Amino acid sequence: MKSDLSAVLKMTVETINDGRAFALSEAHGGAGEWGHLPIPATVRERYELPLHRCGCGKRGCIEAYVSGRGLSQLHAHVANSPVSPQELVQGMRAGEKSCKDAFRIWIDCLASCFAQLILHINPEITVVGGGLSKIDELYRLLPPTLAQHLFGGVLPPDIVPAKFGDASGVRGAAIVAAQRGGWTG
Repeated sequence: MKSDLSAVLKMTVETINDGRAFALSEAHGGAGEWGHLPIPATVRERYELPLHRCGCGKRGCIEAYVSGRGLSQLHAHVANSPVSPQELVQGMRAGEKSCKDAFRIWIDCLASCFAQLILHINPEITVVGGGLSKIDELYRLLPPTLAQHLFGGVLPPDIVPAKFGDASGVRGAAIVAAQRGGWTG
């Protein structure tokens, strides 16, 4: 893909993993592939969630549940009808039961997944990026749900939106391109 794009655009094209681009933009560091760890079995069993295929080709990756597409699939799971993430958030805010249920499950999935990281590496802060980071309710509902997944005495870190907004990963990709000489403007 990189060489094909370079040929079509008649310029050097650089590529970078989205997680690494986001981390570079936010903290000038590296990042693991957290989104491709498996969804915790406890949360899958609690809601009888199917084992979704991820864009990476594997099944059961966290990303397949906590991304925008995952949020839509959760609605399809509870209501047998998919809706866009935007429609789901609007429905949740309007009090629609299926949207509220899907959003509650999404928050629980996200909390369960964040708990794995917190128990492994104990971060001082958790930065949330991407389009779903613009959902204000996430910052109110996630911390108390997250606390339910942690051991007593382990406090959830501050959960904040990306400093550079929902497109912070694009900024990170631009940084890499500039560092590698593939972009100058």
